[in-house]
Amino acid sequence: MSPKVSIIVTAYMRREFVLRALKSVEMQRVPSSIFETILIKDFEDVAIDQYCSDKGVINIRRTGTIGEYLSTAIKISNGDVIAFLEDDDEWSPTKLQEIIRVFESDEKICYFHNGYIPIGRDGQEIRYRRLVEGRKREFEFIIFPNNGISISDLFKANADFNLSSIAIRRKIVSDFIAELSAIPGAPDAFFFFLSLISGDRLYVSSAKVTKYRVHDLNISNATNMVKKVNEIRRELSGLNTLEDILNGKPAGMGEVFESLHMLKLEYEMMELIFSNGSKLELAKKMLSLLKIPKRCSNPLLIRIFMFSCLYLVIGSRIQKVFKTMK
Repeated sequence: MSPKVSIIVTAYMRREFVLRALKSVEMQRVPSSIFETILIKDFEDVAIDQYCSDKGVINIRRTGTIGEYLSTAIKISNGDVIAFLEDDDEWSPTKLQEIIRVFESDEKICYFHNGYIPIGRDGQEIRYRRLVEGRKREFEFIIFPNNGISISDLFKANADFNLSSIAIRRKIVSDFIAELSAIPGAPDAFFFFLSLISGDRLYVSSAKVTKYRVHDLNISNATNMVKKVNEIRRELSGLNTLEDILNGKPAGMGEVFESLHMLKLEYEMMELIFSNGSKLELAKKMLSLLKIPKRCSNPLLIRIFMFSCLYLVIGSRIQKVFKTMK
């Protein structure tokens, strides 16, 4: 019998936390027969490889981008639902129970996103405020589309962030494997927007069943400007691929398109700020961002405007402010 869930663990040039991630999957409070675990990494490691052999983890080695990693693993997976876990994160023991409960409750649910607990290197919970997506909201769940629920509500609930908090139905991505292979970044946004255009439902819960590790090797927390600009450019490349997909969709996707356009503008503005780009170009993008309807807005917008205004006034010195913010 095929497993219900395929868990894809990705490891790129990092091995320090991989065994912790795999062991958190092993500790799930469901029978092992209903899920499979696939590890895809770009290195060999005696301890990790032996663990995979002992525990029946499918162990794949390959090089490439995150999109190539994910597409390779999805092609060989067997589950109707695909869940993701990055090498430096962990799952709480009830994570898989929650995934199965949600997807079995409604066959039209195609996307699940849960809350997360920030942890340090030692796995202990820490206080943490993300620089650009530091928003918090407690709720039981949100189902989109639903009466009164907008895409802005999904952004407020952080539903587009953290791959380790996302699970999707296979059918959502099966027709877009080639496009997924092409993206060097933004896989969480990729799956989020594919789900939005599917016509099915998104289920977003504040249940904190993922542990998001904050550490100095985590690129999204980098204060080095070169790393930060490279990260932003990878994200933009993924968003451009999404825009190409959306352009081929029929009318009626205006709200989704506006939301994607807004996200692209925000990242383009960050790129200008962190790379000491044109102030005139930044001002133009600020004006364009103001035209985005409120129902599509992202809580990131306020911070982007704050940083943009500071950049227009004090120039590259804003980077010193960025480096001191945690």
